[in-house]
Amino acid sequence: MRLAQLLGPGSIETLTKDPAAFRAAVEEFHAEDVAELVAALPDETAAAVLRALDADVAAQVMERLEPARQRDVLAALGTEGSSAVLSEMAPDDRVDAVQSLPEKTAEEVISSLERRDPGTAEDFQALSAYAPETAGGRMTTDVVGLAPNLKVWEAID
Repeated sequence: MRLAQLLGPGSIETLTKDPAAFRAAVEEFHAEDVAELVAALPDETAAAVLRALDADVAAQVMERLEPARQRDVLAALGTEGSSAVLSEMAPDDRVDAVQSLPEKTAEEVISSLERRDPGTAEDFQALSAYAPETAGGRMTTDVVGLAPNLKVWEAID
């Protein structure tokens, strides 16, 4: 069953009147389900949903949206809202999302990101230096190193 059907039409009213209650209603759902809901909403309502969520959850939702939808929702979030969500996204997804924005908007978001989180902005600059369709444009700065003799269950722990 789709999240939108499960929550019903009153959920959007709850979102506007009591964002904390809305957040509590959707906190048990997977980010993929929330992304499905966000994808079907008008831009401003979708942005309101992301504002109601914790930034890390909003980032997970944003990462699951199609690039064109990301662009529209980021525009609706505005510069500061966008940088709050982008700062929590995976580095490679962050770069892809910002590169989908119009140039002026992207510059404003990057400036906001630099003020909010200089380290994240530095990672962004490093990754965005590569063309999108190159190996460098597809990589991430998040790396996990494990000993070659480590068992899978040990790595998970």
